[in-house]
Amino acid sequence: MVKAMDQFEQRLEAALKLPVDDTLVDSLLPPADTAGQAPPARRGWAIAASVLVMLSVGVIAWQASRPAPSLEEYILAHYRHDGATVLARAGDAGVDPRALADVLGRFNLEASAELASRVTLVKFCPTPKGRGAHMVVQTDTGPVTVIVIPEMVVEAPRQLAFDEVTADIVALRSGTAAIIGPDAGMDVVVGAWLRDGLVPSGTGA
Repeated sequence: MVKAMDQFEQRLEAALKLPVDDTLVDSLLPPADTAGQAPPARRGWAIAASVLVMLSVGVIAWQASRPAPSLEEYILAHYRHDGATVLARAGDAGVDPRALADVLGRFNLEASAELASRVTLVKFCPTPKGRGAHMVVQTDTGPVTVIVIPEMVVEAPRQLAFDEVTADIVALRSGTAAIIGPDAGMDVVVGAWLRDGLVPSGTGA
């Protein structure tokens, strides 16, 4: 299950970065002056392959033209996809500080010793603004999920309730975070930990 989840995220991230080449169909179709010379069987396969390519390009173009999901829609879908699985993987032990530094360092972020001691799992995840970090943070009342979106800025805090959890969307010094857990009041505590302890690299977290 864990391996399948990681593979899904890798494929999703790669698909989101796939450019649509307007010349793709033309480059794969046989030249006009030779298309009529192909044997009937090969010509049939070529037509079928061309139709398949055109359909694929059409699907990609259609997906690219669809409006991006809202932040709330993304958080709901992301948490429903792997939130419970990631929580189950986290356990109670602190994460390897080198793993935390490696993930956060990709976004030019670093964590204070206090925050790092409470992180029990960290991994990359796709976000509406590119790559982000999915963390589990241990609190006095249990673990909460934190999704860090480095390239997104929110003007004001927001809250989303679903599936017996509450997602509090808060602004950080650099980027945005969604704090997800059963205790609606933990956003104040965890939000303060994140704002004070998750800062741009080299600023003395």
